[in-house]
Amino acid sequence: MVAAHAEVVKLRPDNTYQSETGWGGIISGGGPRWWYYAAYTIVAPPTDPDPVFNVETAMLRMNDLPNDFSNRWGNNPWFSYVNLTPSTNQQTFYFYAAQHYRVGEAKIWKDASKLYVKIDLNAPYQMQQTHLNVQTTGYSGNPSFGLFPYKATHDPKVNTYTYQVPWQAVWNNVDLKVALHGEVGPF
Repeated sequence: MVAAHAEVVKLRPDNTYQSETGWGGIISGGGPRWWYYAAYTIVAPPTDPDPVFNVETAMLRMNDLPNDFSNRWGNNPWFSYVNLTPSTNQQTFYFYAAQHYRVGEAKIWKDASKLYVKIDLNAPYQMQQTHLNVQTTGYSGNPSFGLFPYKATHDPKVNTYTYQVPWQAVWNNVDLKVALHGEVGPF
């Protein structure tokens, strides 16, 4: 049971105060004075150490700046992508969740047959799914996350994942726009 008590005052029109005792709760207390309390139940911690995995959407960014939304698509203020010409040398980009929290990095590189996008999250973050879009032209409109051409579901949740996208000849020596987003937690 919890008893919450306060002294409350009211300003009268003549600039004097009237004071009263206030109690929280709906159960009448016993004894010679009036008071109230509330009942509550203490719940034992669940046996599952992770009963709820609250997630936020994470997006890949060009720059490691919490408020840099310079490469964004459509009218969305924080849906971002990176612009690069892939090479055999890894290029590092940044994975931000809930708009402003850096949760990890992604490295992008290629070989003769594949484009690699490797996500590494900082502890304690994990992802339960990600979506990847690679294209040579600018984004038009608002792509639906679930309709991106490459999707991975991570079960169990993982803190690292590498996409291996078949290399397309039209990608040779051109700038690519790579959009990567996912569900990252715990938040």
